[in-house]
Amino acid sequence: MKKLTFFYLLVVLLTVALPAESQRRRSATLNNASVSAQVLPRQQEPQLQRVSPAVREYIRPTQKVEVLQPDGSKELMRRDEIKVVDGLQTIRYSTVLGKLDEKETRMVVGKMEDSLASKIDVSQLKIIPELHFEKSSSDGTSRTYRIAFASNVPLEFNAEKDVFTGAISFLLVDESGDATTALDKPIPLQITSNTIRTITPKSLELSHLFLPLSDVELMERDVQDSALVKLVTNFNPNGYDVFVPVKPALQLSIERKSIQGLGIQEVPVTIRYIGSNSGKSRKVILQAERGTITPSAMEVKYNEPVTVMLRSEGIGDVTISAEDNTQQYQITVAYTFPWVFLVAALGGGLFGALLTFLKGGKKFSFNPFLYAALIGLLCAAAYYVLGLNLLDLKVSEAFNEVAVGTFSALGAFFGVNRK
Repeated sequence: MKKLTFFYLLVVLLTVALPAESQRRRSATLNNASVSAQVLPRQQEPQLQRVSPAVREYIRPTQKVEVLQPDGSKELMRRDEIKVVDGLQTIRYSTVLGKLDEKETRMVVGKMEDSLASKIDVSQLKIIPELHFEKSSSDGTSRTYRIAFASNVPLEFNAEKDVFTGAISFLLVDESGDATTALDKPIPLQITSNTIRTITPKSLELSHLFLPLSDVELMERDVQDSALVKLVTNFNPNGYDVFVPVKPALQLSIERKSIQGLGIQEVPVTIRYIGSNSGKSRKVILQAERGTITPSAMEVKYNEPVTVMLRSEGIGDVTISAEDNTQQYQITVAYTFPWVFLVAALGGGLFGALLTFLKGGKKFSFNPFLYAALIGLLCAAAYYVLGLNLLDLKVSEAFNEVAVGTFSALGAFFGVNRK
């Protein structure tokens, strides 16, 4: 009986003790697991996403892109396969040039001074579709940035240099907007063109984010409508095509630097536009400090020159100007005393008077002779200055010494003999 009782108590004790020990071991296991969870590092997120969350805006999770590694090799990878290494890596996420979004535009404007903001139109900045991400070897920080450039400012004609000039401005736009300015490794860039022969400099190394801008100057004498420029990167040796617009330039030209004044001479003046083959036109207004331009206003097509006539007035230097709604062009012409006209007209009048006396067989008399010469001078002046043809003769309106002398001689001859 005693043995049976002892056995019963032993079973009861074991029944109570075993669950408690099991619970204690389970609690210890959970505590150890919690400690291990705190000690063991968490599984890292995809490396490219850690470099810059903005990368997700350019690369879809399943999209494969080429990655240019620091050693120059290229690998085709998905977004989550890209590993961050020390140095500079580049992803080309598209083949088409893009533009800054509204947020990035505000960020760039906020970093610019007023003088720079007026120099380029930030809203028109274009982006090369290459994403550069760099892990600094010194402090381990990561930066992600792209190359932006302004090419919307047209090439304009420089009259002093007699060439079209312009520029392309480059800057590196950081995706976070607050990265350190200096870069461990600069971004090389080459600028080439078959249209523009003078590019200064032809290669750049972009070594800092945002400002200051890195400018490339363009100069070319003969361009039409737009100039093709290629931006060559390490990733794309064929270059990205960029068309820089050309602003048509208004020009005046005149064959003579000086003409005979006092209204004696009328010369053609040519108005034309250079830098465009377009059939578009603009209204051009012409003015002269002294003298008359006929017509004084006309529509001028970009691809067709127009000729007007300039009549002198007085003597001295005179400025002739042509102006449309965007630009003005000026030339200077000298009105000289019309000695050539006077000599030619008097000489022709005297010759005509001599013919009159020889024809009539009259005895020479000074007064009638001078009278005939003055008639010739008057006829020539009326014809070339006022456009009055007193003799009803059809002759050329071209002004030259022979024409003036001939007309004066005819005026003296027929003026005296006409009844």
